[in-house]
Amino acid sequence: MKKTNNILTFFAAILILLAIVFGSQGQTKDSTYSICRTTKYAVTVLRDTTTCKDTTVQVPIQSSGIVQAHYLNSINSWYWTAANQDAVIRWLLSNGDNRVYIYSVDGYIGSTSRYAMIARFNDSCSAHGIETYFVWSNPTTVTSGLDKFQKAQTRPSAKFDGVISELEPYQAGGSYTFFWSYSRQVKNWAAANNIPTGVYVGWHTQQSTDSMVVLYNFVNLHCYIQSKDMGNAVYEYNYTKSRMVMFANACVKMNVATYNSTIIFSDETAFAYTYYVANKLDLKAPYTAYVNGFNASQNGATALIKSKIKPIGYTTFTSSYSMKIKPVQGLSTAMMRMIEQPHKRKILMPNGSILER
Repeated sequence: MKKTNNILTFFAAILILLAIVFGSQGQTKDSTYSICRTTKYAVTVLRDTTTCKDTTVQVPIQSSGIVQAHYLNSINSWYWTAANQDAVIRWLLSNGDNRVYIYSVDGYIGSTSRYAMIARFNDSCSAHGIETYFVWSNPTTVTSGLDKFQKAQTRPSAKFDGVISELEPYQAGGSYTFFWSYSRQVKNWAAANNIPTGVYVGWHTQQSTDSMVVLYNFVNLHCYIQSKDMGNAVYEYNYTKSRMVMFANACVKMNVATYNSTIIFSDETAFAYTYYVANKLDLKAPYTAYVNGFNASQNGATALIKSKIKPIGYTTFTSSYSMKIKPVQGLSTAMMRMIEQPHKRKILMPNGSILER
């Protein structure tokens, strides 16, 4: 009996030692992915579910805590197979992306047959520190379609982390009446479900800005400039200056202490495509320049703006152009041809309909 107890004690000690070793590495696993954290790098192992082969990706751990996001478009070209999802996640990790805004998934969220692949992508992104945001233009896709999807998920990691609107009422023929109505509906849903809301903004009025600071948690602020001006700290900040003034004034008027802003740059051919090609898709450099311009003691943000508006990161629009500059390893040539299709933005019309352009 004593000998048996000694053996059991020995094995128990081994199990405890293994638990301590793995715990100290900060390792997390699921059936497909594993992440091992060290002091400098995140070593991510992704399994291709088609070939059952593993790929190791080593990327610097992001210590800055800033939002580094991409708009993902043309998802039909890769979203619906596990192997292609994995390839895109490897690509996102190689960019340092930690958030994605997913276009067109609102068109599939009402179909329960699509739930498994949508949940898989959310799960996989969550395992690798990437937040997923649901892009919407019709509030019903949130309050009905997304609501049912979120409630059907038993794992928090399978759910979307946030929602962001794709409404442009300031375009010719647009409607602020519907913008306010739609925004309130989604804000109420988001508040009830404890989920953050974002809004993409190009050019807007002071009145609409007053509404945004209370209806949305952050703004994705348009900074679509030409390649020759990218990296110019003064030019980049001045491009957004008048709109930053609007947001600061709105915070004062609506009694909002501070408001978060992410800056969105475009790598489309009409804007900064050649800049990103020349700089090998360095996504962070333009934002670094922007922050320098924002913080500058001369020609930078005013004391009021600095006290009210907090730049928290950047977004790149869109993945289709980014993937042309830096192809996705493991994604088929046929898929890449499909990805080249440009995204069409949606304009909110006075009758409440959505017009693509």
